[in-house]
Amino acid sequence: MEEKTTQFTTIDGVPCIKFTATHFSPYSVFVNTEHMQAGSADDTPKTGDGIAPKWFLSAGMVSMSCVLFLWKDRRPKRKKK
Repeated sequence: MEEKTTQFTTIDGVPCIKFTATHFSPYSVFVNTEHMQAGSADDTPKTGDGIAPKWFLSAGMVSMSCVLFLWKDRRPKRKKK
């Protein structure tokens, strides 16, 4: 792990952390809880995600199962002799 130089800023009223990435890799943000100040219960930044992709997948699977359940076989049925 390596420490990055960070800058705390606010974008459209949302608190953010800015830093320069030296390579393409996953990053983590750690918080030292000993130096935290009392504030609101949840200061999590908003990501802008309205609907998770899992709901589109779920809706598609439900739709497909309804179509397959209601599908009628177009072949003529054989009569018993």
